[in-house]
Amino acid sequence: MAKKNSEPRCPKCRGEMVKRTVRRGENIGKEFFGCKAFPKCRGIVGASLLQ
Repeated sequence: MAKKNSEPRCPKCRGEMVKRTVRRGENIGKEFFGCKAFPKCRGIVGASLLQ
């Protein structure tokens, strides 16, 4: 089983991801993991899926 504290890999490019916070829209304030290669790659993983 993967460690909880380890950051996920991008589902699109398998690159590193960083934790970000939603700044606009209905999910404002929530956290998610976004690809480090943004805007070239727009892969995301919801932080709630990793717990």
